[in-house]
Amino acid sequence: MNKSKTLLLLTGISLLCISLSVGVAINNTHRYINPVKADEYEMICNASQNKLHTSSSTTYGSKVINTESGNKVTLTYFNVSKSSDSSYWQGISQNGFIANLDALTGLNSLTIVPYSDSGSLKIRWGNMINPIEKSESIIISDTNPITCYFNNEKPNYFAIYNLESTEVEITSIAFNYSCVNVSGYDNGDDAIVSPDNKLVAYGKYPQYEVINTDIKSELEGLGVNENVFFTYQQVKYVRSGDKYFYVSPIRWKVLRISDGIYTLISDMLLDTHTYDDDGATDYIGTGIRNWLLDVFYKKVFPSDDNILYLPIDRDEVTLLTQQEIRSSYSSVLGTASDKSKKIAYVTDYAKANGAFNSNLAGRYWTRTAASGNIYYVATNGDYNGSYAPETTGVSVRPYITIYTD
Repeated sequence: MNKSKTLLLLTGISLLCISLSVGVAINNTHRYINPVKADEYEMICNASQNKLHTSSSTTYGSKVINTESGNKVTLTYFNVSKSSDSSYWQGISQNGFIANLDALTGLNSLTIVPYSDSGSLKIRWGNMINPIEKSESIIISDTNPITCYFNNEKPNYFAIYNLESTEVEITSIAFNYSCVNVSGYDNGDDAIVSPDNKLVAYGKYPQYEVINTDIKSELEGLGVNENVFFTYQQVKYVRSGDKYFYVSPIRWKVLRISDGIYTLISDMLLDTHTYDDDGATDYIGTGIRNWLLDVFYKKVFPSDDNILYLPIDRDEVTLLTQQEIRSSYSSVLGTASDKSKKIAYVTDYAKANGAFNSNLAGRYWTRTAASGNIYYVATNGDYNGSYAPETTGVSVRPYITIYTD
């Protein structure tokens, strides 16, 4: 096998927000989707514009709001209190949050003007929707503006959390950002490694639902077939039932690096599949193995790709064994007794396809048989339970190894 491809090391987050016309490549592979000129823009939410809701019976949902330049961005919210008061925007109750679903690429700053004169909030940010990677806590002691600069990392996504028992009322929030798109950047055929070597973006699969009603309306008018990837205005989508999903770069956790070999497991639970409809437990002959190799692999990775290294049993993509999940990669998945690091969350796409979840934490298969059943990892990270191979609703967490010289 030719292993001449190399992984691209992402050494600076500023690469992610450069003014380019569509079709211009960075390093021959990185393309931006629907970029806007690199002037600074603002999105402002206050008592007179972009309220999330004013209903006393609604505390969660999503809302398309307008930026100052006329773009539309979808915000999602939970435990956000009614705000018919004309003097402030919204209140965030305990365990509540506000976050964006459409990327605001190149976030420079977020300024919060409190209406309450006490309380605390946590602002989280990152370059993929979930989970958000970095955070900063802010303490509110008066009603003066408080600005978060995202550690100058210019992320795509933010979330504002209230983890305290006291509701925090907000007069206004203002975002300053450089450019807008709906699905981040396209990494071409190459694997992109984060600066800390902990994450890799590689391959593409449906993950996040299209919430923006304007975009969804346009997609519905195309009449596309179900479960077929298609491109519209240079963004890739797929339809599943009456829902549409972005086909976006997969985020992988780095389990190990050795001699240029990166061992990876998907950060999210990407889909759901029975282990075997006929009850087979020997992995070599199972339906889930056939699906990973014949469906998932061919959809996710380019047909002319030569970067994949054969990890085990001569398969380009497989599942971890129970032992590997238990303790083989303890720095990432925790020790045998540390189950919390083994928890993984379902994507919107997996959930729509029937993946079981508890507060978005899912169950996922191992490839280890257990007396006629198959071991799986539970929503709490426990790995000692087993299901019959025909069980539905269990997710798939692919495991790959890629090579760079």
